[in-house]
Amino acid sequence: MPDTGDRRSGYPFRRYPKSEEDFTVYQKSTVIVNPSGLHARPASEFIAVAKKFSSGIRVWKAGEENKKSNAKSIISLLSLALKKGTPVVIEASGDDEKEAVDSLVAAINSGLGEQQ
Repeated sequence: MPDTGDRRSGYPFRRYPKSEEDFTVYQKSTVIVNPSGLHARPASEFIAVAKKFSSGIRVWKAGEENKKSNAKSIISLLSLALKKGTPVVIEASGDDEKEAVDSLVAAINSGLGEQQ
């Protein structure tokens, strides 16, 4: 049975890449624009977008790489306590990684359905 990922974080990975170039990860940075930050309702919108993609997606506050969270988990995302103006990094690995990251960055930049 092939290893499909880290079951604890929901983040797929390749256990033994042939080379560093064989293991691809796409990431982008953006800033939270919601006036009240990424609380439950906008976080739910974010997760709805993330779940459209098969790639493993993680998000974290810029500069805090040791606190990466599963972008498809409400508890994991809310634990980041993302406030307005917080710089974040979104990373994905998988077949649709570029589309996933670009869609999530666009969703954050649009305010996730809240007035800015």
